[in-house]
Amino acid sequence: QRITDEKRELEEQLSQVQSDLDQSKKAVHNLEISLKTTNEKLSVARERLALAEASNARVEENKDAQETLQKLQRIWSELGVDASVRESARLNIEHCLKDTCVHEL
Repeated sequence: QRITDEKRELEEQLSQVQSDLDQSKKAVHNLEISLKTTNEKLSVARERLALAEASNARVEENKDAQETLQKLQRIWSELGVDASVRESARLNIEHCLKDTCVHEL
């Protein structure tokens, strides 16, 4: 009788441990999913921040950019650079950030 009781008690303990293990595995799985989602959100937030910082820097450095562009325009004018070359450069300047994003894809 005593051995039977001990066996039953050990089986109950084993069953409880297995149940706890299953619950722990489910918890780990849920945490892994949550971590993946959180990391994705973090990446999106960092990318948006980079875009905002680039835009902010562009606004702050607008004066320097204007001066650089004016110097470039003077040089082009002095050299007689063709309008098609200038148009190509303008498009490059205009689409610089977009091109960088597309390049990363």
